[in-house]
Amino acid sequence: MKKITSFLVATLILTVLGTAVVTAEEQTDKRRAAFEEGFDKLLQNSRNDLGKPAVKETLAKSGETFEKFAISSVAVSTSTDGTTTACNLGVKVWFTLENGTCFNPVKRKMGVKEKFYVHLQSAVPVYVSLFQNYPESRPESKQVYPDKQYADSFKVIQAGVATRLPVVFEMDDDTRDEIMAMVVVRADAPNIQSSLSTQATSSVSTNNGVTTVTAQASASTAGTMKGLNDRVAKGEDAETKFSIAGPAATAPAASTVPNDVAFFMLGAGYAGQWQLTLKK
Repeated sequence: MKKITSFLVATLILTVLGTAVVTAEEQTDKRRAAFEEGFDKLLQNSRNDLGKPAVKETLAKSGETFEKFAISSVAVSTSTDGTTTACNLGVKVWFTLENGTCFNPVKRKMGVKEKFYVHLQSAVPVYVSLFQNYPESRPESKQVYPDKQYADSFKVIQAGVATRLPVVFEMDDDTRDEIMAMVVVRADAPNIQSSLSTQATSSVSTNNGVTTVTAQASASTAGTMKGLNDRVAKGEDAETKFSIAGPAATAPAASTVPNDVAFFMLGAGYAGQWQLTLKK
């Protein structure tokens, strides 16, 4: 009887655990589907709304008035309790090796001095900076992108345009894991806009149905983005941290299809930050 009881208990435990695993996978895939749908809707809103006149808005703290894109936000369930968030920022990010193979950095170990590229597609016009962060912020984070040697790295990334950042990234010459962080800022963000020689919202043009934002960041813009990264990394600006949906639970570690290994990030404000650990 004891053996039978033990067997039944073990079977019950395995059944429960099996159900939990399936539920976790289903939750992962459900979240990803919701984020992907939200990203697509926000991108469609950009295509529909960017050509409309800019909207004036006043900052609550300073009383400063600025112009923002007339892009409608998208309500997406970004939390486990089903609460929806009005998202104004959305990006899709993936990585490739030098040979063009797309890979999931969560499932793959990186080699010493291994080189790779970062790709991004945004649902709204944005600027991007990348940083190497360190545990407990020691030493201070290091900005690795944009790069003054590449003028294109300071330009606006247009809505919907799949973009490979014009810099090849290389792992350090040691066996320690590395923390990569990205800061994405809407081109009409007021704290970035003041650093532009040409304001983003005054240079929106449409040609043959394609709307383009023509503006270029400056070195000082990059500095403000570093400050934002450092605050979020220290937990001082939690609202700016992206909500993230990773690849599907059954997604491969490497693929020829970017969407298989891509991450979707959604944010409620004008700026978002995320970071991941690249393991060796």
